[in-house]
Amino acid sequence: MSYQKTALILAAVLGLLACGYAWAAAGQGADPAPVPAPAVAVTAPSTPPPPASTAAPQRPLEGQAYASLPFCTLSADGKQLARQPCRTAPPQRPMPRRPVPQIVEPMPPRAAPPRVAMPPLPPSVPLRAPSPPQPLVNCGAGGCYDAGGAWQGNGVGNTSVAPNGKLCQRNGIWLQCL
Repeated sequence: MSYQKTALILAAVLGLLACGYAWAAAGQGADPAPVPAPAVAVTAPSTPPPPASTAAPQRPLEGQAYASLPFCTLSADGKQLARQPCRTAPPQRPMPRRPVPQIVEPMPPRAAPPRVAMPPLPPSVPLRAPSPPQPLVNCGAGGCYDAGGAWQGNGVGNTSVAPNGKLCQRNGIWLQCL
């Protein structure tokens, strides 16, 4: 591992440790990052400091100091604040909504589509059931004769076309036309 990666990992671990310490101190009520006092010459105090119980809390003083700041406004060019530090302006009293009648017009009526008379259906062709299997007789290399004496020539595989145009299927010595 390079020195740069090691240094980066070490810096991240130290940062996490510092954050953990700060969060732990904040949870106990202590100030997470104490600010060092400015370096001034120390002289003997003429009066003793007031006891800690009579000291005023700092939160209201910060609020009073914030309230004494002027409201924020933009400078003439509009790119920066005119005075700093400043405080945000109070929210303006919202204007009451003026009553406006709500007008909801109904949808225009839609005319029903015209009824188109459907043409009558052509008569359906009755379905033909396949004929019962017929025995084949007198078979040769080109085909066979069926029981009625009609020639059934060999087709592709085990299929053939009968003289009347029907598709027939051959299964051994049996022939069934569809």
